[in-house]
Amino acid sequence: MSLRSFISGAVGGGVVEVNYKYLCANKSASAMLMLESKINEVGVGCVDWYRLSENPFAMSLLLRYSDNISWTYLSSNSNPSAISLLESNRDRIDYRNLAKNPNAIHLLREYLEGANGSAMNNILVFKLNLSKNPNAYELLVRYPHLRCDMGLNLNPNPACLSLCSAYHDGWLFSNGAPSATVLIHRRLQSYLENEWITYIARNENPDTFSMLETMIDMHPEESFADGVMEMCLSRNPAAIGLLERRPDLIHWEIIWSNSGIFETSAV
Repeated sequence: MSLRSFISGAVGGGVVEVNYKYLCANKSASAMLMLESKINEVGVGCVDWYRLSENPFAMSLLLRYSDNISWTYLSSNSNPSAISLLESNRDRIDYRNLAKNPNAIHLLREYLEGANGSAMNNILVFKLNLSKNPNAYELLVRYPHLRCDMGLNLNPNPACLSLCSAYHDGWLFSNGAPSATVLIHRRLQSYLENEWITYIARNENPDTFSMLETMIDMHPEESFADGVMEMCLSRNPAAIGLLERRPDLIHWEIIWSNSGIFETSAV
């Protein structure tokens, strides 16, 4: 049974309810259709406009209800329609969030080259977001003072990852790049058995995630349900197979943000 079928049955049986606030973050066209149906039924009170504004799959809803857009969160939305809105409303851009937008490099370059570009020199969240932006290599080379090791550890672009001055396992282990998988596997050799699992629970690369999945399957007697693990797994599309086998690890609110629940998965 797929997790989608499992959840549908649970909802139909009154065991769980759809959490529409978290559904707003679900990067799936099916999720947006479900949300649209709910809006038509009860109005926009069910919407979390922060989560929806940064969701690239939500543009038709955002354009329909444009007065409710959060421009702070739209600044990180990579959808071409969102980029067009940002280009037409530069005064509404939140550059701290824009820094992580992979399709907004031209806007970031324009800003950094402008009169106010130095305003972000000491803003950690801007450096973090720019450093994890996979398309920001050129900017990170040009402005080395804007690099942040935490962000670079998370960057899926091998060129950006190579700019990192030090690896930090907690961040690196969340990096879904194939090049990071090799580094992660090497570094796991020095770990005690349970130290790393909540880090990799965030990793959306199936090859990397399989390391954690194998360990959990080898220890069926352990619950692993410690809150943090449940939240990380329930957001992660790569965790769908595991969650189908271990529904005790599902966080029943956060799972609605996971695009994987709308995909059929073989067990």
